[in-house]
Amino acid sequence: MKNPAVTVIVAMFNAQDFIADCLTSLLNQTFQDFEIIVADDCSTNSSLAVVQNFLPEFGDRLRILTLSKNSGHPGIPRNFALEAARGKYVCFLDSDDMLSENAPEDFFNVAKFLMPTSFTPKNALLLPTNKPKSSVFRRANS
Repeated sequence: MKNPAVTVIVAMFNAQDFIADCLTSLLNQTFQDFEIIVADDCSTNSSLAVVQNFLPEFGDRLRILTLSKNSGHPGIPRNFALEAARGKYVCFLDSDDMLSENAPEDFFNVAKFLMPTSFTPKNALLLPTNKPKSSVFRRANS
């Protein structure tokens, strides 16, 4: 995938119990013009293997980056992935979160409306939602 509209960055550390649900939610999107970068913060369990199992389903839309040493903070892998992002807009997703089926599409439409055409992946935008619940669903036990 050359230049997608949106890059979804997922920082991950020892997320073997959650990352499959996260990636499955990305498979079921109404909007498909996005790439996913999973930035692994040196997981010590089978998290990386779970993500690798999704490579055939996503093809070149899924990239996996691994830090050389554990940072202990999700911001470091997010920034690492941000450097590799090819999308016009960037969205961050935690590895234990799932997106509703139209979240990247909603994000893209709002960002396209609000942001100047010169927006680059190096800038960030937090968008408030007028929905009772965000289009990102957090697990009850998280």
